[in-house]
Amino acid sequence: LKVGGSNGEDRLWSIAVERPEILQRSIFRTLPLKNLAMATSGDYRNYREIDGQRYSHLIDPRTGFPITHKLVSVTVLHPSTAFADGLATGFSVLSFKEAMQIAVEHNYSVLFIIKSTSGFAEYRTPALEKYLEDLTFTQNLKSRQSEINLILNNYILNEKNVSMANPEDVKRITGYTIGGVSPTGHLIKIKILYPFILIYEATKLKK
Repeated sequence: LKVGGSNGEDRLWSIAVERPEILQRSIFRTLPLKNLAMATSGDYRNYREIDGQRYSHLIDPRTGFPITHKLVSVTVLHPSTAFADGLATGFSVLSFKEAMQIAVEHNYSVLFIIKSTSGFAEYRTPALEKYLEDLTFTQNLKSRQSEINLILNNYILNEKNVSMANPEDVKRITGYTIGGVSPTGHLIKIKILYPFILIYEATKLKK
């Protein structure tokens, strides 16, 4: 699927990743989507069992046989729905080590779920980690919006001649610089929309 904009509550769409179990359906975790597509592939829905042996519908073209490894679910985030779908299926055929290596080399946002003796374990690529961190930081900034607007309204009343586009005014009121970097290493982008200042994006800078 692919989403754009925000939901009815003016929040990012939160899409569930299914827990890769055979006999029941439940949510493993959710992922927030910001103008992206998401596709999940796994071997826990389509399979055939013969004499107690479960055979996946995913065939490894290198061997001609169904996959047998412990990588049970792959979720890919990408601007293209078709590309995300193809990557998710392709990574599901590969082993976790092979798939992770390729995903990291090409900077893909991927969530891998591995079956273990104690249940399931998730692994994220660095690109997915950065994406989630940036969204969390941005949402935390936006949660301060009402506080910032209140300060702004008082500031405008006290200093009627203030130029709201003045970077020094923005920094003094919000604590952030237009195009500046926060203490956590995020680049802050701010929109000036009189009489409000909207913090709309925060991107983690590369070290």
